[in-house]
Amino acid sequence: MSTFVEKCDVLIIGAGPAGRALAFEFALLENSVIIVDPNPLEQWKSTYGTWVDDLDNRDDASELRGCFQRTWPQVRVVGRLEHQLSRPYGIFDNRLLQKYLSHDAVSFYRGDVVRVQQSDDNLLQVHLSTNEQFEARTVFDCGGTQSSLLLRNNQYTGGFQSAYGVHTEAVGAVQADSFTLMDWSTPPGASASPATFLYAFDLGNGTAMVEETSLVEREAVSDAVLRQRLEQRLGRELSQATQQVEHVRIAMGGSLPSRFGHVVGFGAAAGFIHPVTGYSVAASLRAAPRVARAVSDALVRDEGVEEIARVGWNAVWPISFLRTRVLHDFGLAALSRLTTADIQVFFDYFFSLPQSHWSGYLRIDTKARVIAQNMTRLFFNVPLRIKIKLVRKSPLGLIRCLLPGRFL
Repeated sequence: MSTFVEKCDVLIIGAGPAGRALAFEFALLENSVIIVDPNPLEQWKSTYGTWVDDLDNRDDASELRGCFQRTWPQVRVVGRLEHQLSRPYGIFDNRLLQKYLSHDAVSFYRGDVVRVQQSDDNLLQVHLSTNEQFEARTVFDCGGTQSSLLLRNNQYTGGFQSAYGVHTEAVGAVQADSFTLMDWSTPPGASASPATFLYAFDLGNGTAMVEETSLVEREAVSDAVLRQRLEQRLGRELSQATQQVEHVRIAMGGSLPSRFGHVVGFGAAAGFIHPVTGYSVAASLRAAPRVARAVSDALVRDEGVEEIARVGWNAVWPISFLRTRVLHDFGLAALSRLTTADIQVFFDYFFSLPQSHWSGYLRIDTKARVIAQNMTRLFFNVPLRIKIKLVRKSPLGLIRCLLPGRFL
């Protein structure tokens, strides 16, 4: 028999950046909040970065900028050509970000949520693997892409992003004081397939982060392949100076959770991972205030469980953003079938667009019409051989881009 522990307004599953950000916003609006996680106070180990201006929509953007470990005024991208992008980029200090997203009104409990069921019109019962039970007005799943609590129409995914990264001695690893977002050049002695790029930055303290990344493949690329590619790129073995290793496997694109059910998804669990870049943290930070305000208003109105969930899903995925997602999925499908040489040329043209064009494409919350217009401009700019591949892959998706007024 379950033991009742506590009642709250909002229960959040998952203590990662998305869960913490959402809990923080609900607490600011004077809601009682519980976070349940297998290790709720564990220090985040992954590297989280964002374009600095992607936080500008938040009222506390300046405070969040204070949570960066380091920022760079320019970003380096290499296709066949080298591009210096004058748009500041930052890497978060996880300790500072976790501390900032803390609030006294948020309680933490250790455990796994195994079941959520409706007890009456205004309450959900949340059952943990520890036989503890909570009651909440609304429940958000922020447990990442592996969550099993959200309803899904199918398990389709557009592919997997894979990466193998290490924190190592900066000497010889990357250019001093530089940030490389993508270097698509093929390392000496390496095969051109699979297509991978270097993501790297100098932290300025004698260490650097170097990571070999496969943007998207139908099957995840193994650590062994990525590590070998990284060693070929750096011209040395990594076994001696490696301080910390990061393994990345991200499901890209594919089906979003169903908008039905009492549990509302948020962050990566809700499909916030950008289908082309694999980024989600900045999107969660931008969305958290919007979602918390909408659901808090429903709580104040004393709405029932089903109505609160409906409001929550509408705030998480407004219809306009779902249209944007369709275009991003088309972009993912197109990129996944280009050769390494084609990808190098594609990103040369992509980052040669005006900054307002390519920066908007890299967000999941840019209006669909804007995305379609920018994709159309890119399509007309790229070489004929790439146009042909895009047309052959998805003529319907291409039509949606070329005629946004008709289909969006």
